[in-house]
Amino acid sequence: MKRVIETHGPRPTRIKHKPSPQHYKCPEGNPFLVMSDKRHKIKVSLDSGSKIFFLNENTAHTLKVPYEIRQNWLKITVFNGKLASRGGKYYSRPFQLEIRTNGHTTMVSSDIADAGKYDIIITFGWWHH
Repeated sequence: MKRVIETHGPRPTRIKHKPSPQHYKCPEGNPFLVMSDKRHKIKVSLDSGSKIFFLNENTAHTLKVPYEIRQNWLKITVFNGKLASRGGKYYSRPFQLEIRTNGHTTMVSSDIADAGKYDIIITFGWWHH
């Protein structure tokens, strides 16, 4: 005996055009790091997965950002799940970060590590709030 499956209703229709990707408004503004009453324009990256700020070690050295050394290094896991080979040993004292077109400023402290081509990597959660 052969089994028959019955279907009811119309066949699904094909989408005639592919939907375009959603574009979101990007946060804009001129980010500055304020050190010794001087504003330094910086490159910022927002990181949705990060829980801490990262100040690029080259930027920290160039701007002479005061820092502290941890007795016990912080283990920093990067996006691929591996431990960062650099970072976790040094962290900055609070410094002024100015971001947005309306000149919002706040005091932040950050870990000092290799941040690639960016001067500072900030958490998207901080930006959102």
